Amino acid sequence: KGLFVSGDKYSVGDEKLHKLQLQTQLGRFKEFGRTGNAKLVNDWVKHNLEDEKIRITEKEQVNILKSLGFSSITVVYRQDMEAIIKAVKETI
Repeated sequence: KGLFVSGDKYSVGDEKLHKLQLQTQLGRFKEFGRTGNAKLVNDWVKHNLEDEKIRITEKEQVNILKSLGFSSITVVYRQDMEAIIKAVKETI
C-alpha cells in the first residue's frame, strides 16, 4: 500500500470565496507586524501571492490523485485555503 498526505493551499474552486480566503490569509500576516519585523510580513505576503500564480483547486488535486491510481481520497482538515488531503494507493 502507498499513502499520500499533502498539507498545502488548495483553492475551493469558488472564486469569490477564494478571494475572501486569500484576503483573510494575508490579513493574518499583519500579526507579524507586532514583532516589528516588517520584512517577515512582506516576505509572507509575497510568498502567498506567488503561490497564487500556481494555484490548484481541491478538485484538481483529487482528479490528479485518481488518475495516478489513488483511492479513498479525503480532505481530513481545512481552514480557509489550508487543507490536508489524504489518499491511499493499493498497489505501488
